[in-house]
Amino acid sequence: MDFPAEFSSSKIVLKKADPVFASAMWALISQNKEYFIYIDSIQSLDNMEKVRDFLSEMQQKSKKQEYGYFLFVLEKLVGYVGIKIRPGEHVAELSYYLDKAETGKGYASTAVMLLEEKFFSEGGHRCEIFCNENNLKSRHLAERLNYRLDGIMREYEYRHHRYEGVSVYSKIKGE
Repeated sequence: MDFPAEFSSSKIVLKKADPVFASAMWALISQNKEYFIYIDSIQSLDNMEKVRDFLSEMQQKSKKQEYGYFLFVLEKLVGYVGIKIRPGEHVAELSYYLDKAETGKGYASTAVMLLEEKFFSEGGHRCEIFCNENNLKSRHLAERLNYRLDGIMREYEYRHHRYEGVSVYSKIKGE
C-alpha cells in the first residue's frame, strides 16, 4: 500500500514520520512520560538522539509497502498514529498515542479513521487495535469507532513487575 506523505481532514494533518520532527517528538514524550506508560516503544526514548534514531527507523519502515507511521501535526506535534499491514493477509494493526493535553478533541479518532479508510479503500479486510486492558482511554477509542472486542489475551505483557492483559479489537471492512 502506498501511503501519501500527508493525510488531512478538517481537524488534523498527518505527516509521515521524519527525523526533522525529533525535537517536537522529544517534547511530546518528555511532557507525557507518565501518561504514555502503556507504550513500550517510547519508554526507552530518554534523549534526543534516541528519538531521532526512532524517527529514522519509522521513516525507513514507511518506505516498505506494509508500514505507515504518521505524526499528528496541528500548530505543534500532538501525537502519533501508525499502521502495520500483514502482507498477503489484508490485515492491519493500528496504533496511536496523543498528548494528554489534547485528549477529548477527536484527534486520535480522526487519525485512526483516516488510516482505516485508506486501508479499506485499497482492499484491506480487517483492522486490529491492541491495547493494554488497563488503558481505558485507548479501549474506549476503539469502542467508539465500532471496533469489536475479540477478547483479552490474559497476562500477555510483563510491565512494572507484573503481567497484564492485552485487549484485542477488530473491525471488518463494511462494519
